[in-house]
Amino acid sequence: MPFEDKKHLYFRKEVFMKYKKFDILNLIAALVLSVGIMTVFQACALQDNGSWMKCHDAQLYIFYIGIVITLLSLLYIFINSRLSKLIINTLVIGLAILQAFLPGNILSMCSLFSMRCYTIMKPFSIIMGVILVLLSVIKMIPLFKEGKKEA
Repeated sequence: MPFEDKKHLYFRKEVFMKYKKFDILNLIAALVLSVGIMTVFQACALQDNGSWMKCHDAQLYIFYIGIVITLLSLLYIFINSRLSKLIINTLVIGLAILQAFLPGNILSMCSLFSMRCYTIMKPFSIIMGVILVLLSVIKMIPLFKEGKKEA
């Protein structure tokens, strides 16, 4: 197995510590997305008649995607397989792009652009999506470099 060798890129201390920080940052960003979308950056509030507005569905889907990204980021920290790490990063990138496009593009939201879902939730979703994609791309760089060395 190529990962039993201690000269592997992820076992070298300087590289390991440098990129492990990105693993932790990715996990923190996923947690911020999951918790933030349900608290500080939530969609419009409950209506007077007790029903939710259309944007509430987008908020819930973003929350569910955030939970999946959080679990994948947590799993990523404990996996040593290069192929598994590439697959997880690819999944995180796809899910981050999906959650960024959910509010207002894939799922309809409120009719007024001045409402909380457009002014707070949608920008937060886009910013967190960009951050998660960038972190995943940065984490893929040493995996591709190691793949070129093995070939």
